[in-house]
Amino acid sequence: MRPGTYAATHPERLAVVTSSGRTVTFGELETRSCRLAQALHAHGLRPGDHVAVLLPNDHRTHEVAFGLQRSGLYYTLVNTHLAAEEAAYIVNDCGASVVITSFALGGLAAELVACVQEELFAELEHPVLRATPSTFAPTLSRLTT
Repeated sequence: MRPGTYAATHPERLAVVTSSGRTVTFGELETRSCRLAQALHAHGLRPGDHVAVLLPNDHRTHEVAFGLQRSGLYYTLVNTHLAAEEAAYIVNDCGASVVITSFALGGLAAELVACVQEELFAELEHPVLRATPSTFAPTLSRLTT
């Protein structure tokens, strides 16, 4: 079932409990995944587009997964323990046009974008556009123009 089903009837019910004790209710999960879906649409993503996700294994991963699903987007989760070159291979191979990451992985994400940029988009004038929607914490890195 989608979070919206539970959010409508039991918004205060816990949807996610992490090992660190962080909790997210179905109401919060619904609100945040909707917010991400709106941000992705505002950035030009449409159903069928592909997104790579580079996030730590925490409560945000669920928000992103449900936001991507509700947007009709394909997504590939990228292991955060990979080297930037290995992660870039996965991003290139899956055909992602956007990488969603968090500030906590900023160093790896920057290296990843640089690797993808070098490999695929060296000839483009403005290959990487970055946006940080104030309504959602992870950043969106546009890999194509």
